[in-house]
Amino acid sequence: MRIHRLRDGGLVITALVLALTGCGTSNPDVGASKFRGVYTTVALEDHELDMPASGYAPCKDFGPHQRPAAVVVGYGIATGGAYYAQGFDLELVEIDSARTLLRRHGESLPGKAAMLELPIQKDGGYRLKLIIKGAVYDTWDFTVKTSGAKPL
Repeated sequence: MRIHRLRDGGLVITALVLALTGCGTSNPDVGASKFRGVYTTVALEDHELDMPASGYAPCKDFGPHQRPAAVVVGYGIATGGAYYAQGFDLELVEIDSARTLLRRHGESLPGKAAMLELPIQKDGGYRLKLIIKGAVYDTWDFTVKTSGAKPL
């Protein structure tokens, strides 16, 4: 799992990029970022981001040339001024076939977002499952349309 860091002015540039890609404006029903759980956003190239948990714009419909990334927020342990990572498992399921395509383990710190790019190469509906200590804590459904896109 890769955790990214934000650099000078990156938040403004990131917001502008997401707004111009169409995902943020084409999903008015998605609303604000989740405070706890899993959702998807447009993956950003070559940016080291470490934004607060609400720093990534959610996206449910990905078009050609948009790569989805999973975002896990709202987990981790804060005790007496100390912060500890909390482990989680993430599963990517193809909805039509119910086939699990990806299983990854990661860790999340309180107040931070853990981000993982999703290697999806075909059109379809997908479901992310956030699993903690063997139980499904949250799910998120999204679609990908790769038609016309060059392979990544």
